[in-house]
Amino acid sequence: MSTRLSVLIVEDDPNDALLLERELQRGAYDMLFQRVDSRESMEAALERQAWDVIIADYVLPTFGAVEALDLVQRRGLDIPFIIVSGLVDDEAAVAALKAGAHDFVTKRKLSRLLPAVEREVREVRVRQAHRVATASLFESNERYRIVSEHASDVILITAEDGTIEYANPVTQDIFGFSQREVIGRPLTTLVREPLQPRDGTTLANLMRGRPGDVHARIDLVGRHKSGGSLQFEASIGCAMQDGQAVSICVLRDVTERRNAERHRANLHRAANEAREEAERATKAKSHFLAMMSHELRTPLTAIIGDVELLSDGVCGPLTTDQDAYLARVGINSHRLHTLIDDVLCFSVINAGRMTYQISDVPLAPLLIAVADAVGPLAQQKNVAVTLAEAPTVSVRADPGRLQQVLTNVLQNAVKFTAAGGCIDLTWDSAAADIRIRVRDTGCGMRPEGLATIFEPWVQLDSGSTRVHGGVGLGLAISHEFIRGMHGRLDVESTLGVGTVFTMTLPRVRRPDDDRVAGDAARRYAAIPPSMSR
Repeated sequence: MSTRLSVLIVEDDPNDALLLERELQRGAYDMLFQRVDSRESMEAALERQAWDVIIADYVLPTFGAVEALDLVQRRGLDIPFIIVSGLVDDEAAVAALKAGAHDFVTKRKLSRLLPAVEREVREVRVRQAHRVATASLFESNERYRIVSEHASDVILITAEDGTIEYANPVTQDIFGFSQREVIGRPLTTLVREPLQPRDGTTLANLMRGRPGDVHARIDLVGRHKSGGSLQFEASIGCAMQDGQAVSICVLRDVTERRNAERHRANLHRAANEAREEAERATKAKSHFLAMMSHELRTPLTAIIGDVELLSDGVCGPLTTDQDAYLARVGINSHRLHTLIDDVLCFSVINAGRMTYQISDVPLAPLLIAVADAVGPLAQQKNVAVTLAEAPTVSVRADPGRLQQVLTNVLQNAVKFTAAGGCIDLTWDSAAADIRIRVRDTGCGMRPEGLATIFEPWVQLDSGSTRVHGGVGLGLAISHEFIRGMHGRLDVESTLGVGTVFTMTLPRVRRPDDDRVAGDAARRYAAIPPSMSR
């Protein structure tokens, strides 16, 4: 037969409350749920019946977890209180736990909710058992003996001056002292002052309270017989026994739990420090790349300008060899300028300072312009580039960035396609986006190459035998550009067959799309025959 469990949910959204109910119904319980969203409705629910657990959203418009927790504490109710929210940060969670909440669970990890409820329900029942056991100690010596001797926590009874009059058997297992060694000795033989005294209250004052006083969840440091330290969570109650004031101390050993908490905190701190160090290194690298790229561009621009002046015969006619040498210098200078531009562009992206001018871009003229630009390179390699059909649509993009991406992907396809191969530039559309594809019959890639294709500084044919130039930034920049324009760049490849790059961008529909497409189709008809099939 399943156990009955009553759950009070503090939540203003019925759908969120339903998600919590479904998550808890995975347990072996007969669940009773009630949802409240104000102080008045919660007070009425608390008056109407006893609840096994309270689950509260951290932030509500008028009544959240903090107010609900205060209401429970003012009534002196020992009910597990668990916060569930998607907005709780570490500081808020720690503050809530210090205020008395038992646990918190993020909405992204609701799988933790049921175990947290089960744990806290068990613990509250243990606390209730401790209270019942403590009260019954003075009603029946036999009942007290059975409970105390079988408890897993240390139970001590001390006189008003702190002298230990009773210690249950588990004391020896935890402290190393036998019962005979501790009875008659002061409590400070086993424990020190509280770690977090309330308002300067000493341990002796806690033990000299009025009968019925109970001080729960006090952090104490214990002394093991071997000299080591132990961590305890204590509950100290005051009572009368045979006309004498005594205190009952229940000590729960939490040494392993506290050590685990400290270890977890150290790991978290180390992870934060490592992340901060990595961020500093990334910023320093971006700054260095931007500075060096800028400094390199200045003299390189002057070199390119002087080469062009010399080639134009400003300083007199050139011999055939001189003209060939200057042409070689010009080609390599432009290539170096492109590489430096890529490094500078990537440093701007990496620093998060790249901006985009998004507008409605007719696709047809853009594809024609890119095909024109790549045409000479394709003709040199005897590679055919085809645009089978002029698109009749527009996309939402930065026209300059999109043209740079298309040019880069097409040039990359030409670079890795052997003579006699072909490259198809195609497109298709859906209701919300446009997909532009560049398909080549090149060498293709291995699966491990696809995993790093968009990583910066990666060249698939790296090594001493590489035949293709570049520093491995072109595709990384293209990937970031497409992402910055709210799109996606994907790649598929088969070794020895070819590669397909797909750019997906938001679609926009304009009244003049058909006219623009017609103009683009006529423009494409003028492309040299070597570029179309």
